[in-house]
Amino acid sequence: MEPDDYIQSFFDHIKTQLTGTKVDSGSTSARYRNIIVAAAWTNHLWDVQLHNNGAEPIRRHYDPANARSSESAASYFVDALRAATGQEPLPRPEIAGRPLAGRRKNPTGV
Repeated sequence: MEPDDYIQSFFDHIKTQLTGTKVDSGSTSARYRNIIVAAAWTNHLWDVQLHNNGAEPIRRHYDPANARSSESAASYFVDALRAATGQEPLPRPEIAGRPLAGRRKNPTGV
């Protein structure tokens, strides 16, 4: 996926999950109840920030080669937007975890 397509998809997912979200014409930021989420490409990383008046901003960097999806990134920021406005996070299906990587212990002790 191209960088601009990734950001567009990110904002599309936010808008789908949060009614009343306004995405700017350049598709680099969105506003939800006077809280702004902005995204840009910086040094080959996707830099996403949430600015809430009076609260400390939230900032995440995503490596597009390792990012799971724009939808999972959007879900994180949707939950942060909802929390900042006093709402509960949206219910999401549970995802089965991956087994822990590393060496397994020998059950026989040998």
